[in-house]
Amino acid sequence: MASSVNKSYKTVTIIFIFLSLIILVGTSYFGLAQARVMIKVFPHSTIADFPLTINLDEDNELITGLNGKLYDITVSKTVEQNVQPTPISDTKTGGIMNVVNEYSREQKLVRTTRFLASDGKLYRTVSDITVPGKTTVKVKVLADKDGVEQAVPAGTKFIIPGLWVGLQDKIYGEASSDFNISTEEVQIVSQTDIDNAAQAGVAQLTQEALASLKGNLKPSETLNPSLAHVTVIKGEPAENVGTETQVLHYNIELRVQAIAIDEEDLLAAVNTEIQTYIPQDNNLLPIKVSDLEIILGELNDSSVSVRISGKASYTPSALDDLLDRSELTGKSKDDIKTIVENHDGMVVEKIEFRPAFRSKSPQLTGQIKITATLAD
Repeated sequence: MASSVNKSYKTVTIIFIFLSLIILVGTSYFGLAQARVMIKVFPHSTIADFPLTINLDEDNELITGLNGKLYDITVSKTVEQNVQPTPISDTKTGGIMNVVNEYSREQKLVRTTRFLASDGKLYRTVSDITVPGKTTVKVKVLADKDGVEQAVPAGTKFIIPGLWVGLQDKIYGEASSDFNISTEEVQIVSQTDIDNAAQAGVAQLTQEALASLKGNLKPSETLNPSLAHVTVIKGEPAENVGTETQVLHYNIELRVQAIAIDEEDLLAAVNTEIQTYIPQDNNLLPIKVSDLEIILGELNDSSVSVRISGKASYTPSALDDLLDRSELTGKSKDDIKTIVENHDGMVVEKIEFRPAFRSKSPQLTGQIKITATLAD
């Protein structure tokens, strides 16, 4: 009887331990289950385009809004611009002739001295030369007639018909290279050169004018080239079209009306306008003046209108509340990745399940943790 009781007791104990283990495992599986989803959020963007008015009347205390100060300066200078080379093709073949003097005395040859090849092709020197005895001198020659048919190969020997016959075998010429029609570059002023000089002159002189005004600014003021109205008072080249020269001189005089402004005030006004372009519950990312396109409009004594455009980037205000956690319950890692990345601007970086052997996320939303960070 006692043996039967002991056996029953052992059976109950084993069952109790087994059930306890099941409860413990179940509690660990369901109670300690957790899913952690780490995502990267990329900013959205939109193009903003709007007008602003800058007040220039410092004496009017009733004016509120964006204020600036107008500086007016006249500047002048002479700008130098390199003239672009123009290729010019010769109508005659030519090259460098080696003039050989095997005689003991020097020989002077005047410009247009003739050199005659055995096939009758005639070339002439383009300058005067003196060839000392027992010496070779180089000189440029051109064919007497136009056309490529006057070409000769390197090494062609020429006599000088104008010399006494007894000297023609002692003083002669040889082609140092193939004589062909050549192309040379000349620098002749064109309208394009003048236009380029004018454009470069305006840009250069405007920068110099703005630089000269910086000493007059208040510590908070800056001069933006986009807020400068430039009027060309005078612009004329010292050399006319067709003049052969290496450097073109362009005389220019400008009136530069520049608006000095506090960039922080400008950005504050811009941010106020751009806020109207982004959805609610979103944060506007910082904007720099250099990111904006500023077009200066009509200028008068009391104000100036400008057109401002640029890209406005923004992100949701509450990053960790971007996703509905109920969408992610009971899902595999691949399913969660697909659900997250179906949302515009979101990329999954990492997904973790605990315990690690879990194949699906917990069924309770409170056991799903989402960590979102902004992309760089």
